[in-house]
Amino acid sequence: MTIRTLLLVPALALSGQLLASPALLLFGASHHSGCDTRKYRCQFESFNPGAGIEWGWDQSLLAGGMPLVRAGVYRDSYDETAAFMAAGWRRTWPLGGHWEVGVVVLAGYLHGSGIDGFAALPLATLGYGPLALELAYIPKGQVGGLQGDVAVTSVNLRWQF
Repeated sequence: MTIRTLLLVPALALSGQLLASPALLLFGASHHSGCDTRKYRCQFESFNPGAGIEWGWDQSLLAGGMPLVRAGVYRDSYDETAAFMAAGWRRTWPLGGHWEVGVVVLAGYLHGSGIDGFAALPLATLGYGPLALELAYIPKGQVGGLQGDVAVTSVNLRWQF
């Protein structure tokens, strides 16, 4: 390895971090619907506290959207600790003033919530300045075989530094 390579790799990594904008993620609530109580236990936790971090880059980099990476830990609906790492894409549209709406698509690794492997998640966002409310919806489906078919809606906050 040459001296130039040794200097170039950290410089490129640092320049990418300088262009990135970090955000704090706060997880907190979920709603479960459609579980058949005649067949399954259907006892889910609706309070799902947790936190995470996100790094996003300029929206001009990818089809008018922002590439991003996220990682976090939270208490899942089975009252167990869950952790995830994901990459994704966010697109926002201004509404006027400091308000904006957006969509986020995430894909990555999830350990918890009845899953130990690949997971994908779409989100809708409503933001004002650096704070955004994120709403995720997972359609009714078998998740880990633990408590039957259920649809999940979750809410979290993202605060951009």
